[in-house]
Amino acid sequence: MSSTQLPVRMHRAHYETGLLRMKRSCIGAMVLTGIGAVLDLVYMVLHRGEIRMGMECIYLICHFLFLAVAFFFGKYYDRNYSGILIENATME
Repeated sequence: MSSTQLPVRMHRAHYETGLLRMKRSCIGAMVLTGIGAVLDLVYMVLHRGEIRMGMECIYLICHFLFLAVAFFFGKYYDRNYSGILIENATME
């Protein structure tokens, strides 16, 4: 029997640990993106006459877009999947 035919099974503790690890990674990415946006704002203020403001504004908008998408995906995920019950299947 090949491995593609076997169902994937996981203990509840491993499943929850994986979810928490993904959540921490997403929060970390959001924090780093926020820091990048703040630093870009500081750069834009310090070099306001020397840079192409249009390109910098597009870059800044991309930061805020990522933050918004990540935040709303987290809300969507929590609303739709927070009540999922994991079956206590026996390992065969």
